[in-house]
Amino acid sequence: MENNKIVFKDEEGNDKEFELLFTFNSDKTGKSYAVLGILDENEELDIIAASYDTTEDGEIGELYPIEDDEEWAMVEETIDAFFEEDDDYGE
Repeated sequence: MENNKIVFKDEEGNDKEFELLFTFNSDKTGKSYAVLGILDENEELDIIAASYDTTEDGEIGELYPIEDDEEWAMVEETIDAFFEEDDDYGE
């Protein structure tokens, strides 16, 4: 990861560069999560989230998909709270 950017390959094998928006830890799941964003062709923010391992250097290591519905609900709640606080800050 360089300059808060993470690159993924899409279905066609093209690189897509996501920006790291924020990370958080969950006491409930015992996992760390990364929330990433990319602007789509309409300049709207697409967001993805994944759990991750931390490297020996304290950086984000391997990302893992979130497959459990209860875990997704917790992650979505955190994302919503983050953007709500961000909106409140800008007012």
